[in-house]
Amino acid sequence: MRTLAEFIMQGRMQSALVAVVGVPMISPAALALVTLRRGLNDGTWVLFWAVLPLFVVLAIAEQASLWSVVALLVHFTLFAVALLLRSLVNWSFVLVAIAGLALFFSLLIAQFLPQFLTPIVSALERALAQAQMVDAGAGIASIDGVVDFLALAFAYSVVTALLLARWWQAVLYQPGGFQQEFHQLKLPPVLTVLLVLAVVFNGGLNHVTSSVFAMPLLINGIALVHYSVKHWHLTKSWLLIMYCLLLMVPLVSVLLMLLALVDSFMDIRGYLSKQK
Repeated sequence: MRTLAEFIMQGRMQSALVAVVGVPMISPAALALVTLRRGLNDGTWVLFWAVLPLFVVLAIAEQASLWSVVALLVHFTLFAVALLLRSLVNWSFVLVAIAGLALFFSLLIAQFLPQFLTPIVSALERALAQAQMVDAGAGIASIDGVVDFLALAFAYSVVTALLLARWWQAVLYQPGGFQQEFHQLKLPPVLTVLLVLAVVFNGGLNHVTSSVFAMPLLINGIALVHYSVKHWHLTKSWLLIMYCLLLMVPLVSVLLMLLALVDSFMDIRGYLSKQK
């Protein structure tokens, strides 16, 4: 991965080549890396080549794909939040911005491009009917359910690409910097309260707001676990266990979000550092 990052940063042609190929996660991360390191001008150059194939697909395809539209919006969002992170160096506000943009674009698609979502709802309804799970999956096989999934996929795609780009940047220019930055990720109490209100009361948008605005809390909880593993000199297998449980046991994500909530008001890292 270091070799790839070095290739991307060799020059404009190399970064444009990686961007235009359109490899999932790699091309968006290349865009974010160049934007984080070199700023607006070079970032705009890479953005142009990253979205050019997507515009071509949308222009020539008889029926545009939902995922082409989403990929296009992901690139523009990633470019914007990379500039924001470069300027503020504050992951808390960047994560909230990603959640807000993911929700906004997903609702925009549902409002103005419903033809993309209706076939997905129909396919889900047929699949649930065949599996005799109509009642259990009624919330999933709906426009709100699809928008919920779309917003989550959008948000986590942007976050993952941005994290990868930030790690690349640290590997090339500031070894150890990404780990230190990620370990210190902590939501301010005001942002935490706003996120909790959005999660609990759903903002009148069913589960959509609840799900996407839980993302910053979850990332905060994960960062705290990473910090704790290093603080106590534990092996990285503990992190592997956490991620496996996170994928298999839904309750783990709730516990991590509660941990982030407590950390926001009580500063768990500060307490642990005093106990060292």
